[in-house]
Amino acid sequence: MLKNMLKNIYHYFYYKFRKDIIYNIGKQYSLEQKKALVSYISYPYFNVTSSIFHSQVNEVFEIVNCLNKLGYSVDIIDNKSKSNISNNMYDLVVGFGEPFRLAKLKNSKSLRVAYLTENEPSFSLEQESIRISEFNKSKWCRNKAKVMRSGWYFKSEDLKYSNYALFFGNDFTIKTWGKLLPTSKIKLISPSGLKNSKFTESLVSNKNNNTFVWFGGSGAIHKGIDLLLSSFECLGNDFTLYLCGFDKKEQKLFKRLPENVIVLGKLNVESDEYLDLVDKCTFVILPSCSEAQSTGVLTCIRHGLIPVISNNVGLDVDGFGFLIKSLNADSIISTIQGVSNLTDLDISNLSKRCVDIGDNLFSIDSYSRNFETAMRSILNGD
Repeated sequence: MLKNMLKNIYHYFYYKFRKDIIYNIGKQYSLEQKKALVSYISYPYFNVTSSIFHSQVNEVFEIVNCLNKLGYSVDIIDNKSKSNISNNMYDLVVGFGEPFRLAKLKNSKSLRVAYLTENEPSFSLEQESIRISEFNKSKWCRNKAKVMRSGWYFKSEDLKYSNYALFFGNDFTIKTWGKLLPTSKIKLISPSGLKNSKFTESLVSNKNNNTFVWFGGSGAIHKGIDLLLSSFECLGNDFTLYLCGFDKKEQKLFKRLPENVIVLGKLNVESDEYLDLVDKCTFVILPSCSEAQSTGVLTCIRHGLIPVISNNVGLDVDGFGFLIKSLNADSIISTIQGVSNLTDLDISNLSKRCVDIGDNLFSIDSYSRNFETAMRSILNGD
């Protein structure tokens, strides 16, 4: 209890006093410009680093550049910020979090566009609660788990403040938000995946079709690690699973790992270690209970790994990947056994197709074009 109290105090003062807002990006003082607020992430503007672990670092710059191109001067603020924005007037508000909600109170006539990077909160909470309950009763449980991801960033009422929304998903997952905003007002876009600058297509040949990677972050049970442990223990040592980005704190929830499951640390996609991982593995697997398109999966696709995912990941993989029909070990085992029977030629063709599709649909350039197209449509009232 004391530990949680100290953690909450730290987060309160961290977000209250840190520098987390930038004003007037792209301001042209000789012109009368419209004003936009982006409530998303602002740390990339303050923390310049060559180690990028998430594609949102690149995407936030593209969001601001696009709005500048569309004629807006932009203020950008962290979605958890405690900074006071009540004295600022905006014509356009894009994003999520408390600043997005507060901006509505002062800017009732502004155009408000929710930026939805997760499925609808009540859906995610329901799905994660089921998975947590299953884990806590399982043989893998050392310490009881609790909901970790759902409801942190989004609230269902956020769409009450919104005229439109941008959503990372597909026709399956958009339904989770459709009850709160007409789907005609929700524009589907995809996030981007990262790409190692040294990657070459020669790395997608000579693959072992029994080697998989889970490429994720926090929310291990939400993202199905316990189901994978059961599956790979049953499949035996002819199959190997690498866990990349498995949070150390969450590892303490588990009693043990099967011999054929190997834990890796958090990898920089631009590193040689990541290229070694891509060279070893054939498939990226994610039996998540709720995602709005995992950027970890998209990153792996761009490096030729074939996706094996659940429907709730919100990514259409027809022609280059495989769907896990149900969130249980039997379904995962059946899917893995099926893909393990692919021929070497099948694997080679699918891997190359993943690289092509990834570069065409999930590059930062593609993200930028799609974001601009969606915003122009919204500004035109479409």
